[in-house]
Amino acid sequence: IHVSIKDATDTIGKLINFSAPHDMELKRNNLYDFLIRTCNLLKSKFIRNNIELEIIKENEISESKFDEINMKSALVNIIINAIQAMPQGGKLTIKIIERKDKQILIFKDTGCGISKDKLPRIFDPFYTTKKDGTGLGMGLIHTIVKFHSGTININSEEGVGTEVIISLPIRE
Repeated sequence: IHVSIKDATDTIGKLINFSAPHDMELKRNNLYDFLIRTCNLLKSKFIRNNIELEIIKENEISESKFDEINMKSALVNIIINAIQAMPQGGKLTIKIIERKDKQILIFKDTGCGISKDKLPRIFDPFYTTKKDGTGLGMGLIHTIVKFHSGTININSEEGVGTEVIISLPIRE
């Protein structure tokens, strides 16, 4: 009963977050440093699930303005999805790149991948490929990236893995 109540509460919370208007509070921060702190929060999940994490900073990353609460939610959702896609363990590589007026985050896992027929619906609310999924995570990530005037693209191949690419404008 307690587990069911917690699951229901989590789902309702995600529904509220997904549908409610978000008040963005943009603060100056370094996206690379923020990514490192977010990954450190999930360190025990990497260890417990036998996931090797590699973070690559291709060049210097400038400070930019972004909403820390929403950005953390997006990053955590992407990382948790990657971990869940590798139930036998694997590798998650996160690369951060700065190009002219944008910062690019590339998350690449060695997980089960997503079939080509399911990929077009990945951002649809309530669409899930997971047995216990709500179908809200990817939609929430998409919404957060759009609020930051960014783009998100997903490349995936079944049995090989998934790559999530987020491009965010640098805000002064």
